[in-house]
Parts: sequence; structure tokens; C-alpha cells
Amino acid sequence: MPALRRTALYDAHRAAGARLVPFAGWEMPVFYEGVVPEHHAVRSDCGVFDVSHMGEIETSGPGAEALLQQLLSNDVGKLALGGAQYSCLCREDGGVLDDLFTYRRDAGFLTVTNASNQARDQEWFEQHASTSKDVEVEDASNRYAPLAFDRRCMHEFVLSGRPAKNELGVTTLDIAKRLLDYGFHPPTIYFPLLVDEAMMVEPTETEPRENLDAFAEAIEEILAEAEEDPELLKRAPYTTPVRRLDEARAARRNPVLRQPL
Repeated sequence: MPALRRTALYDAHRAAGARLVPFAGWEMPVFYEGVVPEHHAVRSDCGVFDVSHMGEIETSGPGAEALLQQLLSNDVGKLALGGAQYSCLCREDGGVLDDLFTYRRDAGFLTVTNASNQARDQEWFEQHASTSKDVEVEDASNRYAPLAFDRRCMHEFVLSGRPAKNELGVTTLDIAKRLLDYGFHPPTIYFPLLVDEAMMVEPTETEPRENLDAFAEAIEEILAEAEEDPELLKRAPYTTPVRRLDEARAARRNPVLRQPL
């Protein structure tokens, strides 16, 4: 069995009393004092997460942007200098190889990969870059030791659509479907189960304030629509290639769900 790799902060983790476990070929900390006190710490002060086990790929040259436009699911052309973007690394058939972040820099782009997929992602980048003389791809993992930091960790939050259901007769599902017409991907709904009519909103860490404000305004406008015409939400979406599906009928016809356990 190959020896576990260690991040640049390994000694600091040991000195802080971390419990270290194997993860994707690395020896990584899972907690220090305990889960409960660390939960309170990141809710009231700050949290720092050692993510230096993750891989980094540098893409440079005149053809760098074109290569990433070919490989990634998001539009790197929208990236401002110093900006970051979440996307998926895809195969030719659209299947997903990895989810990752890409940063635009002065000398090209830096893509952060998941640790367990670094070698495969690097090979995929190099394979597609080999046909171009205008782009260079380099494994830069040994030159970076990134830390994830936020003054207060509140990556996601949960809303309840129960007031809308009780007072307006529309469900969380109706609201989620209507969000598609406003250009937003629907959030996770009916989870966690302990929240009635739950809607779990999970914006990415790089989402600008303007997008979050636009999402909040869309929710307000949808609730206003529900007050005037609840049926408008029950028939949504209207702008997608496929309209509202009959979920119960679709579940009965799904060959996977009909397989005996």
C-alpha cells in the first residue's frame, strides 16, 4: 500500500491535536477538539479548511481559453481577471469527469481539481491540448497549498414554503418550477425532511452579491404572482423545452424505480 501524502500543514495539524485519517491518498484532519465546538466556532467566528491536497492545473498560451471552453461546462469567457468559476469537466458525450474551479490570471488560467481525480484530469487536459501549438498545460499542484477561509461559514440555508402553501395554495415544488422561468436553477426541495415544504438554497462561494439579490427578488415576485394567480405557478415552467411533468406518472414509468429490491 503506498504511503499517504501529507500537506504543507501536516505538522500544524498534529500540533493542534487533529485526528488524522486517510482521504484520497492523503493524511488529512477530520476534527480537533470535537464536532460540536468546531460547529459553534465556524458559526460565530471563522473557519479555515486545509484544501492543499487538491490538484492544480495551469493552462496558458493564446489557445488556453478556447481549450477550456471545449472541456468545461461553464463559460470561462465571462471570467474577469482574478475571478473564479465553478464548472464540470466533461467527456465528449457530456458525462462528467470531475467538478472543479477555474481562476483567470494574468498568465492564463488555474484550475483546481479534486484530489482523487488530479491525475486523470491532468491527462484529459494534456490529451486535448496536444492537438494545439497555442496552449500549454502544466501540473502545478506542488507549487500551491490553498486554504479555504470565510469569516463565517454559512454556505447554505433552508427556507420553508409552508406559509405559501397554507395561505396561497402553492407548494415548494410550484415555486421551484417557476424559478426556471426567471432563469434560476431550482434549489433542492423537500430536504431536509424535518422542515415542512423545505427549500435548501446552496449558492456557490463565488456567486456575486448581484446574483444573490436577483434570486431574492425573484422569490418575492413569485410570491406576489401566487397572491394574484396561484394557477400561474401550478402550470410553470413556461420557458423550458419540456413543460411541467407528472412526477407520479414518471416515477411509475421509470424502469430503475420499478426494479425489485
